[in-house]
Amino acid sequence: MADYIKATNFAAKDALPMGNSAKRILGTEIDAELTAIQAAVNSKADEASPTFTGTANFAAITASGAISGLNLSLTEQVSFNATRLSTAGAQTTGATALFPTIRTNIGLGYNAGTGIFTAPATGLYVFSATCTIANNAGVVLNNAGISFVVDGLNDGRARNSQPTTPASGTCSLCISEIMPLTAGQTVWVGTPVLSALTAHNVGTFSGARLF
Repeated sequence: MADYIKATNFAAKDALPMGNSAKRILGTEIDAELTAIQAAVNSKADEASPTFTGTANFAAITASGAISGLNLSLTEQVSFNATRLSTAGAQTTGATALFPTIRTNIGLGYNAGTGIFTAPATGLYVFSATCTIANNAGVVLNNAGISFVVDGLNDGRARNSQPTTPASGTCSLCISEIMPLTAGQTVWVGTPVLSALTAHNVGTFSGARLF
């Protein structure tokens, strides 16, 4: 957008003596001023129903009344938190852990139906997950563990496992990791290798883009 800058100081002409050629107001001077004013006005947004193209930056926005057709990109702000309640049902061994109840999903990166987070933007992310495996089968669970899976590959850097679970007890697991991701990469929680999440399993899966 262009700002109007006055090219001719017409008021200064009043102080000039009669006969001074600079005292005259020329049509070319007026035309140049009007052309500059026209260019500045045309480059500004209308007060009513303005239309912006390209990238528009706003220091602060105050909105009131009804807002329709709003489409904001929040790729710079990404965070989610989802939980798994006992009503989620059982899962098979080695499946993607589902956390179907979304508490927060800024950036819309988490899919509650698949349990998979897809990075909306490149950056450094932090993730955490918890699972409580209830052993209601009356048997000992061996090597019950969870880990983050990145693009289909098990991330061995963040894994929590318990050698055994008492036949009548529970196994609480918690993992967290900071990792760089590029836009489009996926992360999810891998379920216990040698044991399945039962219908009594509860837990959370959370993540956020740091920068």
